Amino acid sequence: METAGEHAAADTPLLIHGESGTSRARVARAVHYLGPRRGRPFISIDCAALQGTPLERTLPGLVQLAAGGTLFLDEVASLTASGQETVWQQAHSASAVRWIAGVEDLARAEAAAFPGALAPWLATARIDLPARLAPATAAHRSAQPGSMR
Repeated sequence: METAGEHAAADTPLLIHGESGTSRARVARAVHYLGPRRGRPFISIDCAALQGTPLERTLPGLVQLAAGGTLFLDEVASLTASGQETVWQQAHSASAVRWIAGVEDLARAEAAAFPGALAPWLATARIDLPARLAPATAAHRSAQPGSMR
């Protein structure tokens, strides 16, 4: 399994695959803070929560906020075709941003029919988080004294 540290210095797009509870956002943040962009913004977007929101209007502003930093798009496969096209266009016009995408369902992401070359672009580099870590982490937290609130 590749680690966040192995991808931190790169500027290539990164796909983080992991089931719910595997902390895709935490891994994306680690990639950002371990790399040369650590002093710049880290912007995280939950694409599944954007249903009905015109990404064409909001993404350019978020790209500007992330200038020199990292833009993490979690559940990128849940975007509409129009939203995916917007990501594709912005990613190729905003070279000052490190793009990281997160997906829970890799098969869905691979079948999402991304426009243009978005699918191979997202597959430039990938981190697969093991599903077995999610329950173990939750069990470990609950077993610690004082962890029950």
